Amino acid sequence: MLFIGVDLSDKTFDSCISNSDGDVLAINKFNFDDDGFSDFVYRITQHETDNQNCIIGIENPHSRLVDFLIQREYNVIPNVIPTHPLSISKYRESRIPSRAKSDPMDARLIADYIREHHKSLRIIRMPDDTIRELSILLEDRDKLVDQKVRFSNQLTSTLKEYFPQALDAFGSITNKSALEFLVRFDTHQEVKALLAESRQKLDNVLLDNVLAECGFFRTDSKERFHSAMSKNLSVISQAVIKAKVRLKNALVGHLLLLIQQIEDYEKQIQNILDSMTDGGIFRTLPGADYILGARLLVLYSSRDFSSASEAQAFFGTCPYTSRSGAMISVGDKCW
Repeated sequence: MLFIGVDLSDKTFDSCISNSDGDVLAINKFNFDDDGFSDFVYRITQHETDNQNCIIGIENPHSRLVDFLIQREYNVIPNVIPTHPLSISKYRESRIPSRAKSDPMDARLIADYIREHHKSLRIIRMPDDTIRELSILLEDRDKLVDQKVRFSNQLTSTLKEYFPQALDAFGSITNKSALEFLVRFDTHQEVKALLAESRQKLDNVLLDNVLAECGFFRTDSKERFHSAMSKNLSVISQAVIKAKVRLKNALVGHLLLLIQQIEDYEKQIQNILDSMTDGGIFRTLPGADYILGARLLVLYSSRDFSSASEAQAFFGTCPYTSRSGAMISVGDKCW
């Protein structure tokens, strides 16, 4: 049996091939591309031709290298126990008190770690194409949501500097209605001018029509908007206003695009979930929307449960007993 540790970096990866006795057979560095992956597999076959007699530990289970290896029927496990992401770090401290660190050294540590613990580690299995697509869509959607949060924070900071009334006027500055309004109006002065024009006509129809066009129909939303925009103008330099308006427009444009892209991702996730035989089970769980249902389905499909009790323990829906000295307690979560 071969135990192979892999330490990844941006453009290369280091590997250490060892046998069941812990003897190092080869330490190599490869380019992180298809040619490098092929060279890596060739090095392995020089020592063992049966894929099932090779266990490979790798630090990133979502790496392209993992896909390459699994498609060639190699056993691949993440180099950490799923419930303890600091396993390798702690293992390094126990083996190397000086805390010296290098990529080849880490590759050997990973090889030693999986040789000692492979029976308790979980092998990564290649899911079917539908589950794989669903998993990638969920992961990429999360990245878009993270970008939306960053742009939202930047927009909030920008408006605080020159147009703070806008933050008080809307329940959320990143909903489509608020963003559409910010597309049409750059400053508090422009809104005050529209308010003055509405007062000259003895009603607020003009401004309310603008709000309706941007998607504001609820009475309480309109009242909050009028209350915020009726405040006195802030004394702010025109230089600051001009510069911040430009940034505001850029951020609003990014946010509108991201919101549309996130909605497209969610529609695709919903379509896939609806098309799957087990999709209805996870979609109809109490409190689970399409996104949470899809996450649960992907998580469930990634593991082989031997019984319903094991699944309950994994998802945290069965009680467990905790004993320490004279203290005994029973909890209801098992993650």
